Amino acid sequence: MKKRWLMITAGAIAAVLLALVALPFLIDVNRFRPELEAKASEALGREVKLGNLRLSILAGRVIADNIAIADDPAFSQSAFLQAKSVEIGVELKPLIVSRQLNVTEIIIDQPQISILKASDGTYNFSSLGGASHTSQAVQLHNDARLSVARLRVNHGKLTVAGVGSQRGVQVYDDFNISVTDFSATSQFHFELTSKLPGGGDARLSGKAGPIRSANVAATPLDASVAIHDLDLSGYGLIDPASGISGQMSLDGNLSSDGTTAIVSGAVTGTSMTFAPKGKPSPKVIAIQSRAEVDLSTQLVKITQSDIAVGNAKFEMTGTIESKPDGPVANLRLTGKSVPIDDLQAVLPSAAVRLPLGSHLQGGTLSVDFTITGPLASAVAAGHVLVIDTKLVGYNLGEQLGSTAAFAGKAISKPDTSIRRMSCDSKATRAGSTSTNIESDIPDVAYSTGSGTVSPDGALHYVIQSYPSSGVAGGLTKMASVGSGQGYIPVTIVGTVEKPIYVVDTKAAAHILVKQTAKGVVSATGNAISGLFKKKKKDDDKPK
Repeated sequence: MKKRWLMITAGAIAAVLLALVALPFLIDVNRFRPELEAKASEALGREVKLGNLRLSILAGRVIADNIAIADDPAFSQSAFLQAKSVEIGVELKPLIVSRQLNVTEIIIDQPQISILKASDGTYNFSSLGGASHTSQAVQLHNDARLSVARLRVNHGKLTVAGVGSQRGVQVYDDFNISVTDFSATSQFHFELTSKLPGGGDARLSGKAGPIRSANVAATPLDASVAIHDLDLSGYGLIDPASGISGQMSLDGNLSSDGTTAIVSGAVTGTSMTFAPKGKPSPKVIAIQSRAEVDLSTQLVKITQSDIAVGNAKFEMTGTIESKPDGPVANLRLTGKSVPIDDLQAVLPSAAVRLPLGSHLQGGTLSVDFTITGPLASAVAAGHVLVIDTKLVGYNLGEQLGSTAAFAGKAISKPDTSIRRMSCDSKATRAGSTSTNIESDIPDVAYSTGSGTVSPDGALHYVIQSYPSSGVAGGLTKMASVGSGQGYIPVTIVGTVEKPIYVVDTKAAAHILVKQTAKGVVSATGNAISGLFKKKKKDDDKPK
């Protein structure tokens, strides 16, 4: 009896297995291919082509050997999406009993997707579904329904390029999309992940919908966004020639009402540089930001950008406009009484150089700058103010004059104390220009002037110096009586690391004598003559 039941059970199992094997041959799923192609084409507003269909009973899926979705003809005659296979999850009972195809899931494996952007900001995917009827389920003949609960794109390759743009193509590898609870007329859940061009990865997760059939790019969404280790140079967003580079990460939110997208969150930058020949910053740059993006014009409005380097705080607001040849900025950067000690380590990242062996210590920095033009060659212009800092390891008094008569007691001090220094500055890729320079170095001089620094650090400054101590200091004070015009001309050449100070002794003597008040001309003239004669004798000593 037991043996008989075993035989019956084995026979039943064999029959079921035989049926499962035979069903794919008994059900010709290719009969559904024209309908699937037609309805998919109608739904997307694009021609959709499927390859040979076959049924996998155990997996509950129909597998198409190929899929190709045409591009918007206004952009390209090539395919928008193509893949070697697509798996279509189906309900088996309706398929077996009544030959009805109910689609529950679509899985596209390793597709090639091409995204193109026109100069007016529209994308080739914007018109997807534009010719379709917006309904949650697409009707097939004899009352069959095509309803997709889940959609997945696995390990795709996404290319992004601008039509007519000189910028290169951006390639996103391992591009994945997962959509659940899909409906064209209501919100649905989605998750998108991808590796980024040049390095790093991105994840976008949240809700989107209902789909705007007239412009898919305007579909509302609300999602969290996480971008890790985006390489600014490798990504291609900013021209490497600008000197701006490093890795950036963002953890925040992205929301869109179809007209305006808002991005907010915490941004961190590591190994950042901000100018040509800048050195990677050893400190992390932390930014709390909020930006609004006009989806029709692609204009980015930065409403908040609080930048922190330790206790050093800056603010930046303004706009970045999308252009075919790259983004164009109109920004304002401000910082008030920023502790210089917190900036010390990041100064080289902005190509701020100091004399060899020196560094700044203490004091504050205030800046108010505009940054305008293409990001690849932006112009930064504004005002700089330094208060109560010290240039440690550099004796400016000694550099200005080899005699104690010019520099007074400063020659014996190893550092240079700066009470106040300010200027109007303009920096471009061709170098920087400083005007309206005012510096108050108590042990050396009060000075005014202007000058330039080349990209290689070569200096050319013309300074009017009013020494504050020593014989020269006394002379300029006498010469300033009644006129305020007594000064010593100094030209600074060489390089930032090794500046050379050239004192025009002849012009200095002429100016001081000419401007000296009546009654002290003779005494001042003799003193000036003695000062520079002494300097000359000192210079002529054998070395």
